[in-house]
Amino acid sequence: MILTMSIIITVLAALEWIIIRRIPFRIVRILVQVPLLIITFFGAYFYAFTADQNQQVAERAAIEEQIVDVYEVQRGDVVVTVDGTGAILPARQVALIFSASGLPVTDVLVSQGDMVDEGQVLASLDTTDAQQVVDDAQIALDLQQSTLDVLTSPPTPEDIAAAEASLQAAQAQFNAAAATGTTAQQREIARLQTEIARNQLWQAQLSRDGISPPAPISIPPEVGTAIGDPADDIVDATVSGLNAQNQAQYQAQLSQAEVGVDQAEYGVDIADANFASTAGRGADYGSVASANAAIVQAQIAYDRLINGATEFQLQQAALNVRNAELSYEQALYNLEQLQLIAPFSGVVAQISLTPGELPPNNAAVLLIDENRYYVDLPVDETDIVQVQVGQPVLFEVDALPGEIVDGVVTSIAYTPIASQDTGFVAYNVRVEVDPGDAALRPGMTVTGSITVLEQPDVLVIPNAFIRLDRQTGDAFVILRDADGTFYEQLILLGARNEDITEVLAGVDPGVVIYSLPPELVPGATS
Repeated sequence: MILTMSIIITVLAALEWIIIRRIPFRIVRILVQVPLLIITFFGAYFYAFTADQNQQVAERAAIEEQIVDVYEVQRGDVVVTVDGTGAILPARQVALIFSASGLPVTDVLVSQGDMVDEGQVLASLDTTDAQQVVDDAQIALDLQQSTLDVLTSPPTPEDIAAAEASLQAAQAQFNAAAATGTTAQQREIARLQTEIARNQLWQAQLSRDGISPPAPISIPPEVGTAIGDPADDIVDATVSGLNAQNQAQYQAQLSQAEVGVDQAEYGVDIADANFASTAGRGADYGSVASANAAIVQAQIAYDRLINGATEFQLQQAALNVRNAELSYEQALYNLEQLQLIAPFSGVVAQISLTPGELPPNNAAVLLIDENRYYVDLPVDETDIVQVQVGQPVLFEVDALPGEIVDGVVTSIAYTPIASQDTGFVAYNVRVEVDPGDAALRPGMTVTGSITVLEQPDVLVIPNAFIRLDRQTGDAFVILRDADGTFYEQLILLGARNEDITEVLAGVDPGVVIYSLPPELVPGATS
């Protein structure tokens, strides 16, 4: 500014001297020269000052134009993620195949894309005969169960009253018959009845002693090996049931024989009593015998009603129920082999069945669970140590722009993915996907971001404003003095993601930092 002003004053003074020299009068020259000198001095000063200010403004404008970006340090959240790309797969899917063969398809009850419930019949072969067997087995089971229920049910007051009335009526009939006179022929008949009763007793004893236990039934091991599971288990259960049934029948026969012996012995007693009564009182033998028989039957019926079924009868009835259950289960199993039944609720993804035609040897129906999906994300070995089970994941679906789907890490592979000599080592991270309302489909490509670290409400700086010294590892940002001079400030870094970095020390909130071209960064040597 001083140099400029000196040059201007010198030039103007020279011009003034030339002009003043042309004025003829000295006093006039003096009067003109003084104001001109004053005007020249201040004019030169103003011009030089204005030029200097304009130059400073131009220099500052040039500096401002060189600033790439400006940022005011503030607080924010630093979220560190690890990314990977994979395909959506259903958590459960199953290819359903008919176990039976040689029968045509009669019913296809679903179509591709249908939602089905667990246990729902999807398709079936000709089940006419198998269904009839199931119905018959159900009826037999109900009948055996009813028999068992009758044996285990307590008697009603009405049943007890009726049994007591029958016993009293039989006793009254016996008393009336015993009061009548008898003839010699009747007494002889009564005596012969005692002998007949003893003969019946001996016959009953011989029949009882002639009953032998049954030989057990067994299946050769090679037969069991040939038929295989689960038919082998069913056969074993059937054989066990038959052996138990044979044993029960033997016990029933033996028990029945014992009852026959008891009844025969009781018959001997009755015959002896009838004979004694007939011989002593001369009562009518036929009437007395008939009355005694009625008493015996009424007493037996009453005792059974009061005491309930015997342990043997209960065991026999329970065994019959179990055998009927096994028969029903076998019939139901045979029926299920002719049907495709959904093992879980899901959607029919594929179906290859035509009514009237034989089913295919491969998958007839492909069922998937569309409520549960997963994605295997390959994660680089340098990042896998940051991933943990339970970390949240956000997915972007290529086929659904703008759609964000949540997920969570459920497992991390221990063995790496085969790199095939590419040098890339990665591990699969399995993520369970929550589809929400998104129209996800198996096979869709997604990009997942696993949140491995989250630092809320910390000082943050965009990565573009940070300079890292490769030799020392120190980090710097550019600040500006009050006079506009730029300088670098050492800072301490924390968590970092692709966009921003946490600042632990070196700057405070509200401080303005700058981004300059590399050649203008003060102190930058690398």
